[in-house]
Amino acid sequence: MGIRPFFQYTEDGMPIIRRLDRSQDIDPIAHLLRLTPLDADHFFDERIRAFIKERIAPSGYLDERARQVAQRETGILDDAPVDRLARDTAYRMWADACRRAGRVPEYSSFEDQPEQLQASNIDQIRDIPSKMRALGYRIVKRGRIPEAQRVTSFSAEEIEYLAFLEHLRWCDERIQGGWVLGSPRDDERRIHPNLIPYDALSETDKEYNRVAARGIIGILDSMGYAVARDS
Repeated sequence: MGIRPFFQYTEDGMPIIRRLDRSQDIDPIAHLLRLTPLDADHFFDERIRAFIKERIAPSGYLDERARQVAQRETGILDDAPVDRLARDTAYRMWADACRRAGRVPEYSSFEDQPEQLQASNIDQIRDIPSKMRALGYRIVKRGRIPEAQRVTSFSAEEIEYLAFLEHLRWCDERIQGGWVLGSPRDDERRIHPNLIPYDALSETDKEYNRVAARGIIGILDSMGYAVARDS
């Protein structure tokens, strides 16, 4: 009987590790290649494991560079009281934006929302490191960077890009949750009219995403972090 290869290859020639038998294949191969599987025991928090899988290591394995990124990013998430920030900050910012637009929020409090919508507020907080990387910024402990490198506000162009990214995250989350495009909005049937490209949104609906973008620096500051540029 021939020896089974350790790797399969994608169409462009990139190797991918085969998941054959967890006890006899995964750990030895990962150890040999100095890769850490995301199902290793020390990734005990399912939400952090999911964050790493989605944002840092979609292959399911961490190399040294990805380990460093994961340590930096998930360290921030570990420190963050994400449930409280989702309730007291993300939801409140959205509700305040609704009222400014003359709209009565569909739910009077964070807790009144369906579980999926509460999870959306939480994911909005957890997506902050990804958004900062998209702008080329770092998140560091406040006080550990020269003041000249600290970002204290975003430009109008950066706000618009962050708003676009937030809408993209929101659409992806809704679609994965089984929501479909339609009108009027119906949360029980998971129908929403805003499952459309960002550019097709009304200015009012774009503003909800901009509000979330503008709040990022304040959220990080409340956790003891700052946004930094490299130079």
